[in-house]
Amino acid sequence: QQMLNSALLYVTENETTLVNGGLNMPAVFKINLQTELATYQEKHTEFLNSVSGWTQELWSTFGVAKIGSVGRALLGVGLRVIDPASGSELPAGDVGILEVDPPQRAGNLPLGWLRTADRARIDEDGFLWIVGRADDVIVRGGFKVDLAAIESALGSHPDVEQAAAVGLPDERLGQVPAAMVVLAADRSATERTLIDWLRDRLPPYAAPIVVRVVEAIPQTPTFKPHRAEIARQLSNDHE
Repeated sequence: QQMLNSALLYVTENETTLVNGGLNMPAVFKINLQTELATYQEKHTEFLNSVSGWTQELWSTFGVAKIGSVGRALLGVGLRVIDPASGSELPAGDVGILEVDPPQRAGNLPLGWLRTADRARIDEDGFLWIVGRADDVIVRGGFKVDLAAIESALGSHPDVEQAAAVGLPDERLGQVPAAMVVLAADRSATERTLIDWLRDRLPPYAAPIVVRVVEAIPQTPTFKPHRAEIARQLSNDHE
């Protein structure tokens, strides 16, 4: 449901195109597309340029082994993953910040490597995997907390349709995680049961201090979770 909320479908006489923005497609959805469509292409965009993608040939060669990746660098595009602290390029498989060097640039973008806000890794076969956003990680009392991992754990609960996690300011710990969820139709999980669910699946320092059940999660005009507004609403529960 989260992916479909960020997708647009274009239908013409000759073809049907699905454009998904803001969130990576779930693996099962990609597999279904590969099965149903006569031809399949997938591209990942940064700075208004397509920088990586899947082709029918790549799918035929690698198949489901690479599902979840956003493909390989397109012709003429440079991709690398760096350590944000040192700026050094990381070896294959290590997670860092994605940088791109596109052959064409929109607007007044400078030449050379451009740093994105994506956390990513590039595997030994050159496939790019988007892990999350750089602002999806907070520091709670010296421990790094991956907000995407909280969302994933909440999303694995059978009663949860949609989840969003944020960091809230805390005088003692710096930041603490909190979350909002939308329940699936006719489901009845409580905030207490959801917190207990997370405590069985996350390290103690990653457990949200509050999980609020809502009718709808605030979104940006591009259908992404509006984290600033979510944090504003949840901060009342932390005061």
